[in-house]
Amino acid sequence: MLLRPFRLIFMLGAAFVAGMLYEHERQQQACEADAGLLADALCQ
Repeated sequence: MLLRPFRLIFMLGAAFVAGMLYEHERQQQACEADAGLLADALCQ
């Protein structure tokens, strides 16, 4: 019972990090499709 809150926090954190990585990759692909270069989270 005591591990459930910690497991929940861990799973939420892992899902958040996975979402951030997925979104960064998606932005990079969209930027490259427009012949740009993603640098410091900005498409140039």
